[in-house]
Amino acid sequence: MSLFFFIRKNMLNFQKKQDRAFDLDLTALIDVIFLLLLFFILTAASNPLGLKLNLPKEQGSSVKEKYIQIQIKQSGSFFLNKKQIGKQALAHFLVTVPKTKLILITADKKASYEYVADLLALLEKQKLTRITLETATKQRK
Repeated sequence: MSLFFFIRKNMLNFQKKQDRAFDLDLTALIDVIFLLLLFFILTAASNPLGLKLNLPKEQGSSVKEKYIQIQIKQSGSFFLNKKQIGKQALAHFLVTVPKTKLILITADKKASYEYVADLLALLEKQKLTRITLETATKQRK
């Protein structure tokens, strides 16, 4: 009989253990979130202006002189910094251009691609690789 009572007693205890609700303690999680929030608030407020850097001053050249603009009109004529120039004179000028100089190419919408290809060949011949093509953006009506 004692074995029967022992098994029955353990079964009753087992059933009681299953009836208990699971309890989750969020105190530690809330403490960590509070500390992270405090850390980010204090570090963001400590230096509102960012880093103080001693930047070098620009010497001599203006913004317009930072790049060379070459325009191609519909007729195939070239303009160097808004002054008309012949193809041979442009080729001689490109020999003197430093390799680090940016070249901005603006071609008329109706200009033949042949003129643009000729200019790109001249630039490639002088090993000028910093090239950008300017396009017009569509304006909203």
